[in-house]
Amino acid sequence: MEELQAYDVIEAILQKQDTCSIQDMNKFKEKYNKKHPYVYVSICRDDIDYVIYAYKTEYWYDYKTGLFRRQESIKCPACGNKHMKYPDVEAFEKLQKIRIK
Repeated sequence: MEELQAYDVIEAILQKQDTCSIQDMNKFKEKYNKKHPYVYVSICRDDIDYVIYAYKTEYWYDYKTGLFRRQESIKCPACGNKHMKYPDVEAFEKLQKIRIK
């Protein structure tokens, strides 16, 4: 039996929209299983927790809203450190404006 991982599900959803919720993942699983009934779509809690932990640089999971978002990073011209967009969006946008000028 083939298996589709939670990472692949999140990646497919985020290609079409900006955010991904657990509800979106369940809808994806239902549609996918109608077309491919012999493929196991693995979106259990453990698999989702693994994606949150292992792919911190690719995705940001907001526990308050329950949404996955694509994580972005930028290198600060002043300190040389890599700064992530989430959770501090305001600081990230300021760094982007500095870098654009």
